[in-house]
Amino acid sequence: MPTQIMKRDGRLETWSTERIAQAIFKALSASGIKDPLMAKRMARKVEYKLDGFDIPEQEQVQNMVEEVLMDSRLHHVAKKFILYRDNRRRLRNQKDAYLDIKDTIDEYLEKSDWRVAENANMTHSFQGLMLHLSGTIQARYALEKYPEEI
Repeated sequence: MPTQIMKRDGRLETWSTERIAQAIFKALSASGIKDPLMAKRMARKVEYKLDGFDIPEQEQVQNMVEEVLMDSRLHHVAKKFILYRDNRRRLRNQKDAYLDIKDTIDEYLEKSDWRVAENANMTHSFQGLMLHLSGTIQARYALEKYPEEI
């Protein structure tokens, strides 16, 4: 049985079968099955399947929850769990995007981004901020979208 779990941000937390059971119970409840004992049984199955892992990552644990639900022929519950995970992923991405934009604005205002000083054609103004933001967003998009060879 694992004793710790690695969270997405790299932190280690104490392993908790109860937390897994709670997540499974929420998926069961969303599917109309309000059975806490079933959730605990499923959580123990997840724990058993992860027995060979020293410190499983959060993503591995969630993948195992999906697998256990599917193996138990609870496809509709697995679907609810998958949709919940996808929604959480989107919320994390939105939060990250917001923080990136906030940091970019702060760096412009504090003149701590090297690109602000490099552009002698633009004054430090609201219009300059708008151009800086659009340029930064376009650069990030290109770096993420296109392969390194381009």
